[in-house]
Amino acid sequence: MNKLLASIIKETLVVIRDKAGLAIVFIMPMALLIIMTLLQDSSFKKISKSKTPILLVDNDNDSLGISIKNGLINSGYFDVIENYNRQQLSESEVNNLVSQGSFQLGIVIPDSSSIILRNTVKRYVLVSMNQAISADKIYKESIKIKIFTDPLAIQSFKNSIISSIENFTTKIEMKIISSALTEEMNKRFPGNKNIAFNGEKLLTFEEVIASTESDMIMPNSVQHNVPAWTIFAIFFIIIPLATNIIKERNDGSLNRILSMPVSYVTVMLAKIIVYTIISLILVVFLFSLGYFILPLMGMPELNIGNNLLSIFLVSLSASLAACGYGVLIGSIATTHYQASSFGAISVIILAAIGGIWIPVYVMPDVMKSISVFSPLNWGINGYYDIFLRGYGLTSILVNCTKLVVFFGITLIASWAYRKYARMKN
Repeated sequence: MNKLLASIIKETLVVIRDKAGLAIVFIMPMALLIIMTLLQDSSFKKISKSKTPILLVDNDNDSLGISIKNGLINSGYFDVIENYNRQQLSESEVNNLVSQGSFQLGIVIPDSSSIILRNTVKRYVLVSMNQAISADKIYKESIKIKIFTDPLAIQSFKNSIISSIENFTTKIEMKIISSALTEEMNKRFPGNKNIAFNGEKLLTFEEVIASTESDMIMPNSVQHNVPAWTIFAIFFIIIPLATNIIKERNDGSLNRILSMPVSYVTVMLAKIIVYTIISLILVVFLFSLGYFILPLMGMPELNIGNNLLSIFLVSLSASLAACGYGVLIGSIATTHYQASSFGAISVIILAAIGGIWIPVYVMPDVMKSISVFSPLNWGINGYYDIFLRGYGLTSILVNCTKLVVFFGITLIASWAYRKYARMKN
C-alpha cells in the first residue's frame, strides 16, 4: 500500500508540473463544449423562431384563397409575400423568382376556385339527397393550386408545405359542405337548424417524450452537448497519459523505478488512479460549466437530475476505459509523435462513429451497426439514459459494464505486448 501511495504521489507531482498538458486537458474541452453548444443552440433557435418567406398569388380572392392565406399566416412558420418590389405578384413572376433561387416556395391559387368548389359540393349534396340522380353524371371541375418549389429545397420541406396547404383546404371544404347541406335541408325541412362547422379541431395531438421514469429531463442543446463533449474530453486524456509512459520509458525513469522494490503493475495502477481522478475532476468541471456558465450565455441550464450515483458510475467507467486505452497506446507507441498522432486520430474516429459529432439515429444503417463498437458511444448512451431518458441505476449498468470490460481488455493487451517486447529484446 505504501508503494502504491508513493507512486500515486509521484504521478500527481509529474502531472502538476506539466502545466501545458493540464491546460490542454481542461481548456480544449471547455472551448469545444462552449463553441459546439452555441452553434447548435443558435441553429436550433434560428430554425424554430424564423419564418420561411413564401410567395402567394391569390387570383381567387374568395373563401378558399383567404383560408389558405390566413392558415399560412396563423401557423407562425411562414412570411406570406403578395407584393414584390411594390408590385403585386403574378404567376410568371413567382416562377422566375423561385427558379432564380430568390425564394424557395411560391403558391398560385387559380381564379374562381371557391365558386367551382361550392358548385361541385352542391351537386354532390343534391345527389346524396336525391337517389334518382347518378353520381357518375356530375360534372366535375378540377382546381389546381400551383406550388412552385426551388429545385434545391429539401423534399421533406416541400412535403410539409403541401401537407399544410391540404389541411387549410380541407377546413374550407368542410365549411362549404356544411353550408350546402344546411341549405338543402332547410328547403326540405323548414325551420331546420343550421349545420355549422366552425373549423374547430376535433382531434388534437400531444407530444410525449417516451420515458419509464416520472422525473425525466426534457432534452435541449445543452443536455445533448455537455455529456457528448465530456465523454470526448475524457478519452482525449489518453494523449498525456500515453506520452507520460513513453517519456519515462525512453529517458530511463521507468527502469530506475523498477530497480526499486516496486512492480510494473503498481506503477501502472498509480498512473491509472491519478488520471482517472483527473478525468472525474474534468467531468465536474464541464458539468459545472453547463450548469453555471452556459445559462449566462443565453443557453438552457444543464439539469443533471437526482441520479448522482448513476452519473458517477458512468463517469468512472468511461474514465477507466480511457485510461486503459491510454496505457495500451503508451505501451505500443515508441515516440511521443506516434502516441499523440494515433491517439488523437483514433479518438476522433471513435467519436465520429460513436455519435459525438453526428447523432447515431441520422447515420446510415451500416454506420449504426459500426457505432455500437465505439466505447465513446457506450459512454454517451450512459449519460443520455440518465439525462434524456430518465433511467435509473440498473438501466445504465449495461453500458458501464461494456466500458469496464474494455478497460480490462486494454490492460491485458498492454501487458501481453510488454511481455512480447521483452521476450523479443
